[in-house]
Amino acid sequence: MLARLRSRSRSGEDRGTTLVEVIVASTIGALALAATYTVFWGFTDDVAVATDLASAQRETRPVISAMVIELRQATPPNAAAGGNPVVALSTTSASFVTDRWDATGPELVTYQLESCSAGLCDLRQTVIAADTTAVEPEWTHDDATLVLDRIVARDVVDPASSGDALFAGVNYVAGAAVETASCDVSTGTACDFALVAVDLKIDPNGLRDNPRVYEVYEEVRMRNAQ
Repeated sequence: MLARLRSRSRSGEDRGTTLVEVIVASTIGALALAATYTVFWGFTDDVAVATDLASAQRETRPVISAMVIELRQATPPNAAAGGNPVVALSTTSASFVTDRWDATGPELVTYQLESCSAGLCDLRQTVIAADTTAVEPEWTHDDATLVLDRIVARDVVDPASSGDALFAGVNYVAGAAVETASCDVSTGTACDFALVAVDLKIDPNGLRDNPRVYEVYEEVRMRNAQ
């Protein structure tokens, strides 16, 4: 009788969990946990990116609005400008004279990308007052009297990385846009265009694996351009 009981206890009906079953169960559990973590991480990353983009939009819109107003009210500073309000322009900077500000004479406004690193830059705005000895319409800004100097946007995509200019002069000829990439009145190169295109790209999450860019594009017609 005792032998029969021992034999029955060793039968397959009462055996425990085998090592293979433990390994299979552990593997399935690990895969399920990894899938759950991947979904959760993807969701939280998307939320973080969306939050960053919303913040970039909130901070960038006032900058673009102010820039558009300044450009629209740009005015030729003197006869040397040849009736053109913009005095210098490149893919990363624009300098123009505007009468937006409440001052004796029109100020020289410059927007310039600087401190570029890993494809991202700061956008600095400087405003220089007209010389007190200058007389309309021959305004000069040689004294470099600084009225304003500030960083207006960070994490701006460097045109050297994106291939898209931050600033460009634009004329439409027979319905087609003809762009000016650079000009400088001081070197004898006229900034002869009626519009300025501003293509501002902000990448607030450039260090992420899945970066997304907030972009604002404006073509501003200068009211005093000839």
